[in-house]
Amino acid sequence: MECTSVNAALIAFTLKIVAYVVGFLLIDGIWVSARLSLYALFSVKVACLYEIDTPIVVFGMFQVIVFLMECPSVNAMPMTEQERRDRRNARKRMKRQNETPEDRSKRLQSERERMASISHDRNERRRTELQSETNEQRAERLANRRERRCNISQHQNQRRQAQRHSETNEQRAQRRLDERERWTDRRQQQNERRQSRRRDENEDESDIRRSSHRLRSQNVRVNAQTRKAFSERIKLLMKNAASALQVTNLDRTKQTNRRHRAPVCLVCDCFITGAHVGGLPCMTRGEILRRRNRLSVEKYEQDYRIRLKPSLKRDYEVPGFEGMLLSKRGIQTAPGKYAVCLNCKKSLNNDKANAGPPKFAIANGNAIGSFPTCIPCRQPGFENTMRQIDLERDISPVMKAFMAPIRPF
Repeated sequence: MECTSVNAALIAFTLKIVAYVVGFLLIDGIWVSARLSLYALFSVKVACLYEIDTPIVVFGMFQVIVFLMECPSVNAMPMTEQERRDRRNARKRMKRQNETPEDRSKRLQSERERMASISHDRNERRRTELQSETNEQRAERLANRRERRCNISQHQNQRRQAQRHSETNEQRAQRRLDERERWTDRRQQQNERRQSRRRDENEDESDIRRSSHRLRSQNVRVNAQTRKAFSERIKLLMKNAASALQVTNLDRTKQTNRRHRAPVCLVCDCFITGAHVGGLPCMTRGEILRRRNRLSVEKYEQDYRIRLKPSLKRDYEVPGFEGMLLSKRGIQTAPGKYAVCLNCKKSLNNDKANAGPPKFAIANGNAIGSFPTCIPCRQPGFENTMRQIDLERDISPVMKAFMAPIRPF
């Protein structure tokens, strides 16, 4: 019995060592090793209890249970290629954590030698695969490469941003200095390689390089000019579109006047709203003068049997149209052309003998005038004085509409 206990202890110690080795190889840490050790001790206890001479049989049973049911590293499910690659990378990282600078330099040197030895065969194999691949395979390969590079760049950017967030001002200044030096060295190396290539090229190659450089420079200039002309054209179209959408127009009678003004009808003193495909409706000075008898002061006084005051006549007297009731706010769309709304234009183009002024024309009983800025004072003791009126402060729009002889509503 003592011999059996000694053998069991030796077997348990051996099984402990095996458990630690298995746990290390499976990269599952101390937990798997400790669990296997517990199963080993339990198997020894079972063997001693039931007087079994070979406790390894009991441990083998528990080991199978662990491997097939509980151990996440060696289960019955097959590992994918990505899981196998991650496990291999984790093993490499664990191995490289404790290596010295000399070991790291030796490892890198051996990797460079190994890559140099297999690079030729690998390039030949890759070239053969590229020549034999179809269009679908090539498209899939390029898509996978773009996705892989995008993922790598994204991880690199995230890692770089995390490092930069945690760095101090001195580290940031040193990093920028190192980057400037690195880029300076890189540009210098590029210039040296370019100069060495130019020294080795013959006369024909020099001519080809110069001609291609001239052609490339010419294309760059043409593209720049095209972009500039296109940009100017876009700006002009946007300006015209804004002018059409906002229903504003430039007073083109003055070349230096670049202020936008809302178009007002010359006949009815109303804003011309809406988008007009054929342009803003207008009439020439001669066309308006030929309808003088329908828009004149005499026609107004004859129809309404009143005498208009000189101040009211001055409110609707436009230069070039003396004796007619027109709006001073009307604009010229071009020299000799005035903006007229569609309703007034349609009514004025009606050349019937009994045709009167347009419905909403000033000459059709809508001569309201403007509120005077100076009125006589009726207060006792101030009969012979004049009072100045501030139209914006003293008179509200409701008061103006109430005092107007023609109601807008």
